[in-house]
Amino acid sequence: MPQFSAEIPHSLGAPEATQRLVRFVDQVRNQYQDQVSDVQGEWDDQVLTFSITTYGFTIDGTLTMHDDRASVQGKLPFAALPFRGKIEQSIASELQHELT
Repeated sequence: MPQFSAEIPHSLGAPEATQRLVRFVDQVRNQYQDQVSDVQGEWDDQVLTFSITTYGFTIDGTLTMHDDRASVQGKLPFAALPFRGKIEQSIASELQHELT
């Protein structure tokens, strides 16, 4: 499966950044309810394991909070490969908004 990744710098420290993103899965679910059919996420310390189904594609990945950045890695179905750049950009934009 194709992979995607994004890194978002921040100056909050890992605990504060994680706290800001604890509700992130719920916010995505509510904000994009007309575009996503399933959003799952589970935090383990400062790592969020997530799964999102949008437009018939399921995207799985992890979001790891570091002291100076958030890093996201995930897998895309082959059919979503043409949208990889847009997916990475959208995720980075949403996270940057939450971490500033």
